Amino acid sequence: MLPAADMPDDVDRLFARLETAPVPAELTARVLGSTVGQPRLLSTIVWPWLLATVGGLIGLAGAGYLLGAQLASSPGLDLVEALLDDGTLVASAPGDVLAALAGEVPWSLLLVGAACLVLVLWAGGHVLAQPAPLRTQRG
Repeated sequence: MLPAADMPDDVDRLFARLETAPVPAELTARVLGSTVGQPRLLSTIVWPWLLATVGGLIGLAGAGYLLGAQLASSPGLDLVEALLDDGTLVASAPGDVLAALAGEVPWSLLLVGAACLVLVLWAGGHVLAQPAPLRTQRG
């Protein structure tokens, strides 16, 4: 005799009566028919924009790191801190501030960083603006 825990209950009896449902004959044709003709937007349009966005992010990170390293190794960081702490410096001597900025800030890295930021915004906008492919149900 089986222990009470191993005795079949109502659920076991119901599962024992289940049978496998037959597969519809046209199932494969319907599945294959629904995949043919779907737009391949993701593979043909989005990937180049996505790669451009990632490249822009890498360039932006590199330019930001190099800009910070050059500012930290020169008096440029002290100048930027002074301008952020005291905004009246620009009003009191704008020519001196511009001359100091022109000499200490690495403008080429700022331009590279700005170009990378524009690339990220432009390419990222194209990635996000792509419509999702619509699935149509065929009757």
